[in-house]
Amino acid sequence: MIAVGAKVKRKITAQRLFAQWQLQAMVLAGVLFLALFSYVPILWNVIAFQDYKILQGITGSAWVGIKHFRAFFSDDTFWMAFGNTLGMSATKFVLNTLAPIAFAVILSELPYRKIKRTVQTLTYLPHFLSYVVVATLVTIILGPSGLVNSTLRQAGFSQIRFIDSADTFWQLGAWLDFWKETGWNSILYLAAISGVNPEQYESAMVDGAGRLRRVWHVTLPAIRWTFFLLLILHVGNLLAGGPVGSNFSQSRLIGNAFNYKRSYVLGMYSVDLGFNNMRYSFATAIGLFESAISVILLVSANTITRRLTGESLF
Repeated sequence: MIAVGAKVKRKITAQRLFAQWQLQAMVLAGVLFLALFSYVPILWNVIAFQDYKILQGITGSAWVGIKHFRAFFSDDTFWMAFGNTLGMSATKFVLNTLAPIAFAVILSELPYRKIKRTVQTLTYLPHFLSYVVVATLVTIILGPSGLVNSTLRQAGFSQIRFIDSADTFWQLGAWLDFWKETGWNSILYLAAISGVNPEQYESAMVDGAGRLRRVWHVTLPAIRWTFFLLLILHVGNLLAGGPVGSNFSQSRLIGNAFNYKRSYVLGMYSVDLGFNNMRYSFATAIGLFESAISVILLVSANTITRRLTGESLF
């Protein structure tokens, strides 16, 4: 009887999959894309322990152990890049983790739908701009010969070094991410807030709760799990720039000789000393180091969240 029941279930499952073949084909395409560009490259991390030569391939390249790891660990430039990566990411992390929550709460409290939709549309649009466009706009507006400094000079004031100052580069990057991604990153929070039963707000009003009390006791608890889920993922992505992951783009497109000491990050270090010099094993070793740190951060954030709140990603 058990065998017959199993056959019936398999038959039903097969029929349902066949009936949904269009949807399954879409899913299959996504799975193949993920496997090809995310999982297959993991196998090539082995070249971090080789002196990889393109013509010789993995099987013909000599094994050198942790030679490349020792090379960048003993390089002062690596530690500068690593420190800048952590500094940029930490500066961005606080602002761009809390800003979408505050924006979503404020937006949910707006009573006028037309204004709400207009604000949503305007704040979503910057997300679709590539960082090449953003960097161009920053140069045009904030550069030494940009709109702001030209206006200041004409008004008799001295110019402000927005881009050329190393001391303010991290803050500049954080505010660029704030402008570009806050609206987009608030979508999940707005979705969670929209799922709150209106009767909870009505009950809170009957109990005498004002707007701030309703936000504190109804709205914020409704997005609690969404916040912890995104927090764990953002911590895992810390070396790339946290919630937005823009460290490399900003370093590559806005970094220059004047802000080099604060703008040079691990991604640029890997490109300059690895790919540009055709030291593929060296670049892979740096990438493997970043991946290992990211996994440690992800697991640690998940474990701490589970112990503190009883909720976790896995």
